[in-house]
Amino acid sequence: MVAHLDDLSPSLPLDGPSRVYASDLVSLSARDWQEAQRRAGVIRPLAALDAMPAALAQQAAEQLGLSQRTIYSLRQRYRASGGLLTALVRRQSGGGRGKGRLAPGQEAVIRATIRELYLSHQRHRAADVV
Repeated sequence: MVAHLDDLSPSLPLDGPSRVYASDLVSLSARDWQEAQRRAGVIRPLAALDAMPAALAQQAAEQLGLSQRTIYSLRQRYRASGGLLTALVRRQSGGGRGKGRLAPGQEAVIRATIRELYLSHQRHRAADVV
């Protein structure tokens, strides 16, 4: 049996709209908030299902312009949060090309070590480096 996304309704009792805590809203832009609300309209009915068929995940992915894998992740985050709308907010990348993943102090120690040990004319034994 295949159901269409628009035909679904939550089987779990929902106490009105998704809960949101004021502390979560402080850092959200209006654009992020609107996107989370748009996602909630699609994810909420899927979160109420015990199992989500791949066809529904694909339909939701097309509707939101996301990958099917992202739909599964959003559903899982939404359910784990107990229905918090902020679980559907876009996550910012913590790193990537050109962005550090280490604290500035750690980065400074590593740069100094590389400069002193590896970018010098003196070749060190492995035991000296470790």
